[in-house]
Amino acid sequence: MMKLGLPKALLLPALLVALSGCKPGDDDAQASKANGDTLSAPEPVRFGTKAQPGFSLETQELLAKRLGGSFALGPAEAPEGQANRWSGYFDGTGAHASMGAPAVDDAKIRAMMSRHGVSNRIVDTVISESKEQGADPLLVLSVMKKESEFNERARSPHGARGLMQVMPGTGRGLGVRNASQLYNPEVNIQAGVRYLKQMFDKFSDVSMAQLSTVNPFADNGVKAAIAAYNAGPGAVEKYQGVPPYRETRKYVQKVAEYYDYFRQQLNYI
Repeated sequence: MMKLGLPKALLLPALLVALSGCKPGDDDAQASKANGDTLSAPEPVRFGTKAQPGFSLETQELLAKRLGGSFALGPAEAPEGQANRWSGYFDGTGAHASMGAPAVDDAKIRAMMSRHGVSNRIVDTVISESKEQGADPLLVLSVMKKESEFNERARSPHGARGLMQVMPGTGRGLGVRNASQLYNPEVNIQAGVRYLKQMFDKFSDVSMAQLSTVNPFADNGVKAAIAAYNAGPGAVEKYQGVPPYRETRKYVQKVAEYYDYFRQQLNYI
């Protein structure tokens, strides 16, 4: 009688694969999908506003670039002056040191973005959609900077289109049935802001309208929401936070960096 089964040498690897639930050959490139099309999940996963203990490596690198030299994990270990400068912006939990979010000055945002070569049409659409949907216009502009460099005709190798690089499938879920309309700035920005807002509603306890009251480098929910815009909500749910994909981690870091830069230009911090 012929015996069915794997050779003994292959039994243990096969068992480990079966228990892990992973497919052989899975890698970051397959797992990470720009602007994921999945919008729904059984229950929203929230990560809260509590910051990670100390500063992450990415935060230390950003602070080192901004302040010059190195930046230690804790105020007691940091060179005098550097820790005080950062703690003046935010307290140890990641919350902003000042009370409430600063009022958005449309004219100042328009003037700032004009210096970066962005048309008033794009900026005004971002501001109006952000007000309409309860979003932070500076974060929308930060995502736009990372996604398309403010090019309304941009198209990624994955097929994402327009200023905030909305995928056609994601667009359909947001009411844009004709993918060519994603090259229309007003349509694209409306859809992109809505999708970004959905990611914040799903993953962050901080609303986008109150984003300027927290430290975007340290708040886990904020980072998860930004990561979900890049890698899809499924990946963030799977890893209970920013996925370990190199592209997504760099994406979150870059968006936070742009956001911080815009806030500084407007004297928001």
